[in-house]
Amino acid sequence: MGASHDTRTDEPAPPEAERARPAATTGGGPTDRERRLAWWLLLAVGVGFLVTQLVVAPPGRPSGWDEAVYVSQVTPGMEAMFMAAWRARGITLLIAPVTLLGGSLDAVHLYLTIVSAAAVTIAFRLWIPLIGVAAAIGAFLFSFGWLALVDGSAVMPNFSAAVLGVAVAGLVLRRLEGAGMGYAIAAAATLGAMALVRPTEAIVAAGAIGLFVLIVRWTSWRFLLGLGAGLVAGWLPWILEMSIRFGGPAGALEAANSAGHLAVASVRENVVAHLSFTYGREKPPAGGPAIEGLLWWGMLVVLSGLGLRRRVGAPARSAALLATLGAVAFAVEYLVLVPIVAARFLLPAYAFAGLAAAIGLASLLRGGSVARAVGVVVLAAGIPWAIWQVRVADRVVARESRGGEIFEDAGLLLRDLADGRPCSFVSPGSYPQLHLVSGCVGAQLEPPPIPTAKQWDAIAAGEEVFMILPRVAPADSPLSVLTPIRFEAPKRTWFIYQLSQLNE
Repeated sequence: MGASHDTRTDEPAPPEAERARPAATTGGGPTDRERRLAWWLLLAVGVGFLVTQLVVAPPGRPSGWDEAVYVSQVTPGMEAMFMAAWRARGITLLIAPVTLLGGSLDAVHLYLTIVSAAAVTIAFRLWIPLIGVAAAIGAFLFSFGWLALVDGSAVMPNFSAAVLGVAVAGLVLRRLEGAGMGYAIAAAATLGAMALVRPTEAIVAAGAIGLFVLIVRWTSWRFLLGLGAGLVAGWLPWILEMSIRFGGPAGALEAANSAGHLAVASVRENVVAHLSFTYGREKPPAGGPAIEGLLWWGMLVVLSGLGLRRRVGAPARSAALLATLGAVAFAVEYLVLVPIVAARFLLPAYAFAGLAAAIGLASLLRGGSVARAVGVVVLAAGIPWAIWQVRVADRVVARESRGGEIFEDAGLLLRDLADGRPCSFVSPGSYPQLHLVSGCVGAQLEPPPIPTAKQWDAIAAGEEVFMILPRVAPADSPLSVLTPIRFEAPKRTWFIYQLSQLNE
């Protein structure tokens, strides 16, 4: 009976470092040799990503609609364009050091090209002690997809949200696997930065991480309090701005919902659309999604499943689960809750899916002879896949540049007509690009196409005011006495009326 109360400990006490490590952590992590190899491979991926971006998405390309809106916020001497309720200011903070020093859009693109390559290298570097060479493979699968090649240097928040999400998850898992408190602090700060860039994505990332902790490390639930503090800190600027402009977050969310940025979506339509985006199409083909997209998604799913099911070390198994949860969470966000589709929306999902698939591929390469043979074939298939994605990126950039050059030429024309005077215009479309290039204050053309009281006041104050119409003004319009400047472009013709001539 006394044995049941025996408290003797004949075994020696574990070293201090072992006592500090969470009990759930077990062996099976990558060796020092594999870590060194993974680091060199990751560096090669980062350099390759940098060089490939410079080739397929050169800094001198024209701006897009959203880019122009973001750049106008931090360009000295330019009136900032309206920031919609679903936008946050994190990306403008990122580019502000360049624009405030007088850097052009070309300089901003070059800066983001360098920053994006460094960010991918740093974010995936955090995963090397957990998954070894799979970190480099995951970085390759993400960064050599055409979406990352095109959006890495774009003034858009989606790529930054994807990389920050990978970094947050890596920092969290490193802390849970026994790293110091500094990793917890860094995870909270990085999640805050993610919320500055993309508030909704930060909530999705926090939700996936929270679910992972409760499933795998439920005894570490207090760790989530620090992450929550970082999330709140990152959301706070958006909440304050929305409280001023929309009467509170609820008003901002309602505005986003009315514009179709937050509502229950047609999952089938969204899936078909995003499958078509895998090969650079703007719209799904009439015959449905192409086989390339289905094969690519299918490969990601199969490899991710292998990472969860095959025998791998404990850190890698936890990493596979966390990466899979992240990929599913971000996919659900944009396939279920966002009716508006854009290819870049799934960048965070692809970043996490690339990690999960890389863990599965690495498990094949460490398996028996048959598994290794399959792994080598899959790994070799990465070369033609990357070539395909680079070609898609080149085609997408060429298509977007052709459209952007039209608006750039029109903006330069407005600048010449203004001849250094304050100016404004209304346009039937794409006014942010015209605004950015011309320096004139732009707005969307609203019917009927007649000068407003505000425009008459501007003319009286000595400003140049332009009205851009898709067709010649009707005979009963005040503009009919003016001779418009005809601006020809592929698939469109604009008629530019210089309203100051009405006073001559």
